[in-house]
Amino acid sequence: MNEMSSSFAAPQEVTDTPASFTIDDAHIFRSKLIDKFAQVETWMNCKFGKLSPDIGGKRPLGQKLDAIRKLAEQAEPKLKNPARILKLLDQLQPYADLRGELAHSTLSMLNTEQQGTVLIYKNANDAGHSTVKKSGRLTSGQMKHYLNRTEQICDQLKSSANNK
Repeated sequence: MNEMSSSFAAPQEVTDTPASFTIDDAHIFRSKLIDKFAQVETWMNCKFGKLSPDIGGKRPLGQKLDAIRKLAEQAEPKLKNPARILKLLDQLQPYADLRGELAHSTLSMLNTEQQGTVLIYKNANDAGHSTVKKSGRLTSGQMKHYLNRTEQICDQLKSSANNK
């Protein structure tokens, strides 16, 4: 079960059998998720950077995704398959949010009877002053599912987003 803040839309629940993993496995998961989005950002910069000044450069990932959304929503879209791209962006958003949370979170482990070992993440920006706590739990199965699903969506986005 994910315990996320109300500002974070968790990807769908994944049920799995309890499994043990180490803090190193959790760090590898975070690294792979961040790396997957870095690859997607590189692709977006190359593919769409000339179509919008809001894509490319040193903008946050969320701004780049919003700029691609705007390109797809235009009356005369500059992208092939704009409806498909919008659907994929909607599917990708929870994973992008998770990536953002994990990039700014401390990681720890908790052993539970029901779920086995789970990853606990707590956003570092919550330290001492925030009223909204951004934290959550992930099981081994969820981490595998989230990586696989992120990769699938990114691959589909790349194949759907050919310039006109």
